[in-house]
Amino acid sequence: MTRVPGGYQARTRFRDVDGVTRSVTRTRPTKGAARNALTEDLTDRLAPAGEDLTANSPIEQAVTLWLADRETANLASNTLRRYREVATDHVNPGMGAVRLREATVPRLEAYIRGLRATIGAPTARLARTVLSGALSLATRHGALASNPMRDVAGVTVTKKDPHALTVDQVRAVRAAIIAWQSPPPREDGKPRRGRPRTTALLDVVDVILATSARIGEALAPRWSEDIDLEAGTLTISGTLSWTDEKPARLYRQDYRKGDADHVVHTLSPHLVAMLTRRHVNADGNPHDLVFPAANGAHWDQNNFRKTLRAALEPAGLAWITPHELRRTVATEVDRTHGLRAAAEVMGNTEEVARRHYVERRTLAPDVRDTLEKFFA
Repeated sequence: MTRVPGGYQARTRFRDVDGVTRSVTRTRPTKGAARNALTEDLTDRLAPAGEDLTANSPIEQAVTLWLADRETANLASNTLRRYREVATDHVNPGMGAVRLREATVPRLEAYIRGLRATIGAPTARLARTVLSGALSLATRHGALASNPMRDVAGVTVTKKDPHALTVDQVRAVRAAIIAWQSPPPREDGKPRRGRPRTTALLDVVDVILATSARIGEALAPRWSEDIDLEAGTLTISGTLSWTDEKPARLYRQDYRKGDADHVVHTLSPHLVAMLTRRHVNADGNPHDLVFPAANGAHWDQNNFRKTLRAALEPAGLAWITPHELRRTVATEVDRTHGLRAAAEVMGNTEEVARRHYVERRTLAPDVRDTLEKFFA
């Protein structure tokens, strides 16, 4: 440390990344400020990184680079969109300004723990994934010696056992939708104001009940490619998804979630009659969709859920979601035809069907004939 005009100069010799030893100095008004400035500069030099990423770079910069890297990783568009949402809404506001060298295990763990307490475990787990990926990229680029997220405790999401509706509850759902779609006339006999309620809500619900399709899959069938009225079949071959551009655009993805195989469903007479009626009355739309939105575009899944909730609320059934219906179908097929059949109807593996969709039996099978010998 040397006294110089205007303050103090901190000096050292440093072997740079190119192997050349250089003299490094920093001058500040006080000894402490000079020492800190020199230390900060050396820290930066110790961790040069590609893409201008250094130990002094903010975490937000590493997150941006990681998300760009994920775009080339052949991820499902919904997965990438969810990563971006969590980064934009939670990670960057909460940790984005923190420098990479300041990303310590205690700091990261406190952030994840707080996010879990305030927002929830699923979002906290995704935030942990985003941070772990970003800090891993920073480590590969040399901005960090190691990824501190490795020592941050994982986030466990408690999964509830699958729940299925009873047959009576399903019938109540359909009855509530029918009543909502055909509201009684006004007492004065005049027509009701406002846009007429869609009559497609029940038809989409019936498709879910006939195929166990996810809501995006149930809204994606096309007349020319997925419906064969003569054979009485409906093929689940794609789903609706959002682009990653801004503003996001809803489009039909020509493969199912996880790139699962197409599933051809043989339909009951009720479903064939419904689709025939819709085909006869179809006005056509540019996407050839069986269930377009009112303007002929793709029907946003979130808008569908809101409409379903509005239809079920008067009957006290607003808690029922399209996914509840999917689980119900899987459970009924399992009880009648076995787990393998349930998995094939859903287009999943038996393990996925068992863990996430089929309601566990609470009534043991009747094995009295087998066990009666113990009491002879």
